[in-house]
Amino acid sequence: MARTEILSAPALIPEAIRFSVIAVMVRVAFGTFGWDSVRPATLTRMPAGESAVMWTVPGAARR
Repeated sequence: MARTEILSAPALIPEAIRFSVIAVMVRVAFGTFGWDSVRPATLTRMPAGESAVMWTVPGAARR
């Protein structure tokens, strides 16, 4: 197999399969997230710096 064929291998995966895998990963992420960590009662007990980091890291990661 030539080097160019290896580099273009992701193009061979149909988009439907790729999107379904992404959907499963998102579903698992939502299912395993600790939702009680973002309750207002929990956030008021946490130090302000920790709450600020918790909210800014995902925003910074998207950029």
